Amino acid sequence: MRIALYHSVPLGGAKRIIFDQVKRLNTEHEITLYSLNNLENQFCDLRPIVKESFFFPFIPTGLFQSPFGRINQAIRSYDLYRLKNLSKIIANHINRIKYDVAYVHPCQFTGTPWLLQFLNVPSVNYCQEYNRFLHEKIQSRPYFYTSSWKYFLDDIDIFSRYYRFNLRSIERNGLKHANCILVNSQFIRQEIDRLYKLNASVCYLGIDSDLFTNLGQKKHNIVLSVGMLTPSKGFDFIIEGLSHIPEHYRPTLLIVSARQQPDERNYLVQLANTHKVRLRILSTVDNTTLVKIYNQAKLTIYTPYREPFGLVPLESMACGTPVIGIDEGGIKETIKDGITGRLVSRDPTELASKTLELILQPELISNMGRAGRDYILQEWTWDKRIKLLEYYLDKAANEKAKTWN
Repeated sequence: MRIALYHSVPLGGAKRIIFDQVKRLNTEHEITLYSLNNLENQFCDLRPIVKESFFFPFIPTGLFQSPFGRINQAIRSYDLYRLKNLSKIIANHINRIKYDVAYVHPCQFTGTPWLLQFLNVPSVNYCQEYNRFLHEKIQSRPYFYTSSWKYFLDDIDIFSRYYRFNLRSIERNGLKHANCILVNSQFIRQEIDRLYKLNASVCYLGIDSDLFTNLGQKKHNIVLSVGMLTPSKGFDFIIEGLSHIPEHYRPTLLIVSARQQPDERNYLVQLANTHKVRLRILSTVDNTTLVKIYNQAKLTIYTPYREPFGLVPLESMACGTPVIGIDEGGIKETIKDGITGRLVSRDPTELASKTLELILQPELISNMGRAGRDYILQEWTWDKRIKLLEYYLDKAANEKAKTWN
């Protein structure tokens, strides 16, 4: 197939997913990349593995600082209008070449891309998550400005309402225009149905089991968590949970984070100090270093709020390290409770109990680690997952072709 690939995601798990998919699709299909030129391309660089790349110029308009911050939603709405016009240009380019199918990933500015509404070629939209900004409340933090006047102004702010209305319209109409919606978990499939009454197909992600592998290294008294330093990742819950473990057993918490909100970092450091939890935070590390850290940790703990899927448990299990995961969202679809790790409710005493249970039993950690590695090789390799993705791409291309004949 001739595939037009579109994405505009920054560095992080979403970009790694696209890279891993394209690297394998590229062996059988001809892929052309379409993206925006404001992205960091050194991380999981797609350019060397696709036939051709087209980057379109887009720089977001500068935002105001307090006390003029409320104008920013009007500025963001203006940027949505600019993106709409740019998306028409990109779509026209794709339509002229008449690819067999357009494979569309998220946009960092809109979630579901504008592009889907302007494509004439068959389209498959990989919806990694719904727009959580629209549908979920952010977790409370002490550093948030919580004046009652702020809440009152938020309720009547016409700029904010207009911006959210536009985002919701883009998401709804984009999903409706896609010939096929793919999602990464049953959780997201159910949410798409609940929000928009649309059918989506689960096309699970995979893991590079050659990269993420068991190195047989000595385990240290650390528990690992990985993800952006934002309230939604639930690192504060991990700190609170570890604080319930007696100090002489309490492990160090190591967080590896590619992107960090300074206020959230400061909050977590202060929280750890208050609870006497040893905390280390590493910024972006290369893949080799990340694999070593997975191997050296006794456990990985992963407790984000309503995580759509989460690569972290799969990466950890592939490295032979058990995972304690929150029993929410897509995470409960990957961890086999009692076999490759443990699932916990959002109760810090339960998290402490199950963490202590494992770190006091090195043999149990070892057994779960081996089971996790075997589980990845049996169920979660990219070689297995990519075949299903190819099926959906081919199906969309052939079904749309029939309507043209």
